[in-house]
Amino acid sequence: MLNKKWTEEEVELLKNNYPYKNLEKLILLFPGKTKEKIKSKAKKLKLLKDKEYITPQTKYVIFDKKSENDIYKKDEKFQNKVNNIRYYKIKYGIILDIDKYFNTYNIIQWYLWTKLECTPNGKNLTNIPNALITNDNIKIITKYVIEDLLKWNTRDEKTQLTQPIINKYKISFSKTDGIKNSPYNLLNLAYPELNLRPWEMVHTTCNFWKDYNNFLELVKYYYDNIIDNYESLELYFTDNYICEYFSKLYGPKQKYYTNKTWQQILEDIGVYYDFKYNVSYDGIILNSNEEVQLYNYIHNVLNIKTLKSIGFKRKGKYIFKYNNFKMCPDFVVEKIDKRVLDKPLIIEYYGLYNLKRKNKNTNYDEIINKYNLKTLSKNEYYKNNNEIYFIDLYPKDLKNGFEGVRNKLTSFLNSIS
Repeated sequence: MLNKKWTEEEVELLKNNYPYKNLEKLILLFPGKTKEKIKSKAKKLKLLKDKEYITPQTKYVIFDKKSENDIYKKDEKFQNKVNNIRYYKIKYGIILDIDKYFNTYNIIQWYLWTKLECTPNGKNLTNIPNALITNDNIKIITKYVIEDLLKWNTRDEKTQLTQPIINKYKISFSKTDGIKNSPYNLLNLAYPELNLRPWEMVHTTCNFWKDYNNFLELVKYYYDNIIDNYESLELYFTDNYICEYFSKLYGPKQKYYTNKTWQQILEDIGVYYDFKYNVSYDGIILNSNEEVQLYNYIHNVLNIKTLKSIGFKRKGKYIFKYNNFKMCPDFVVEKIDKRVLDKPLIIEYYGLYNLKRKNKNTNYDEIINKYNLKTLSKNEYYKNNNEIYFIDLYPKDLKNGFEGVRNKLTSFLNSIS
């Protein structure tokens, strides 16, 4: 029958022999005890193995031979430290200094072992030790991933950070409140000097745009930083223009605030401007006042009553795809009087082409340059499309009593007569 209770003599015998003998020899000293009982008692007594007996089966490790009194004085915190040192050595081949502990290696090396490099025994770490998950270390790791691995340097590039990228590069730190599952918070921790706004992120947080105040903040940014000519707000505050040149604002407007006009939205940020609908003489709503003038002139002066507006609704059969973007021209003529054309005449008005800015303190030039490049790309497509006729019109064509418009359309009519 096994002896369950440890006597004082047995405890003393265990203390004297456990650090230097393996279980096979110990069990001979305690014939009434099982291996499990011996290991359990040694754990309660906080007994440690001498370094000579370190094996994969050894539960307690000490790397410098100590006197028995020193060993017995070690507290639980030290015991955990020793156990962790043993764990990382046996499982990963990582040797930790007893004094430096996890700081034996810098945080980037620990991170690399979880993702890009194998530990000395050929394995990857599952996670960085919890003791190293601090805001300072998260900042170091995040900047390393963004700058050294992803090679992102600009503000716009950094806002491309998403949850899938966080997961891929293992920079999701659940221990730190407010960081997990938030690319925005992670970036603000790493780059507080950028003062990033949530709407700058390529993906905003769930339900972010449902808060009307968040939407108004973006509208105000657009108004303060993008608008150049405050006397012609109709030019900038149309769904089509915003969709093309500031799409970040277009999405939430269409999804959550379609019941509000841009005039109402501007009033909510303290801007009061009398928006007038751009309506042609026969009640057709157009994108701008210039398009209204064109439409009225072609109908009433050139007497081409078959001119139709197709650019306002941006839908229908005259949607063209080119270079991964959709194009919808402003006007189409399918027949002249009763004569059906062998192919439709497409008319596009480029109202912003080479438009000069008034305020030098904005990024208006960048917008116009993008518009000009897109104009050239559209023209290249239209002029090389053998299934249509094409006429491109510009603000200069409206001058001198629409002289340019008259000349281009007259030349077209003569060419097909």
